[in-house]
Amino acid sequence: MVEIVKVFPGQGSQQVNMGLDLYEYSERVRSLFTLASDISHMNLHTLLTEGTLGQITDTRVAQIVITLVNRASSVLLEEKGFKAAAAAGFSLGELSAYREAQVIDDIQLFSITAKRGQLMARNAVSAERRYGELAMAAIVGLSFDQVDEVIRQCGQPHVYASNDNSKNQVVISGLRSSVEKIEVLLKDLKVRRVIYLNVSGPFHTPLMDEAKAEFEQFLQGISFSKPVIPLYSNVTGKKISSNEDIRSLCARQIVSPVRWTAIMENIAADHPVCDAVETGYGKVLSGFFRSTSVRCHQAGTVEGLHQIQAMNKDGQNERVL
Repeated sequence: MVEIVKVFPGQGSQQVNMGLDLYEYSERVRSLFTLASDISHMNLHTLLTEGTLGQITDTRVAQIVITLVNRASSVLLEEKGFKAAAAAGFSLGELSAYREAQVIDDIQLFSITAKRGQLMARNAVSAERRYGELAMAAIVGLSFDQVDEVIRQCGQPHVYASNDNSKNQVVISGLRSSVEKIEVLLKDLKVRRVIYLNVSGPFHTPLMDEAKAEFEQFLQGISFSKPVIPLYSNVTGKKISSNEDIRSLCARQIVSPVRWTAIMENIAADHPVCDAVETGYGKVLSGFFRSTSVRCHQAGTVEGLHQIQAMNKDGQNERVL
């Protein structure tokens, strides 16, 4: 088995038709589709085949289909001889990392994901009723601390630095009018780009407190096992030391900034001879890893899986070997 670090994408990576090539390729993946559909009470194959991007982007749908494709990609990597030396997931993707570390099983994975999506979708609606239109935007060209300082100094209500994606990309979330005012201030600082995200809530901010409280209660009924491989937390950016911490961290993650920069730095330090593989659809995480010493490959399609396998066989990927 070849050791890699599996990193799992989160909400925002959804696309129509994603994962369908994996579905056609593997009977085991088809079984995962059936399980996730039964647990979520949605026909996920039909949604991915016939649904619009708007339907797929609904938080209740997006979270379960992204988790499904993450898991499908992971089992196919296993079948091709790639073993996880460590696991981390971006936001929602952390649940997939729990499964990789054998903290939970597949039934628990899809059950927790479905509940998380339902609660976060409902909280997003109630927050918009309470505060007004909400938004998330990626800021390219400044660090988390720089953006956070601008937010604190400007005094706009209900806006937060929510995702520390990389050394020069940060996401801000909250009231749209406040996000737009912050955007103007950041452009005065010559920020390179501001990109509004295809996500339906002010995630990883205190505006999601309602979802956090209900999710905490739900998680009391879940039994978490001790991670069998190093597992990194979005809340701290560090390895999770015991299963006793997971329940709290899993709930806190909904309202806490995503510390992805710290996770990447710790992966690079802890696993210097392993490549990372984006175990799910898209290439967002691979882009973030370009700012580190770790190479990251995509495995969310059959083509991507074959390319990784070919690199390994040809000896082109010395870090993986």
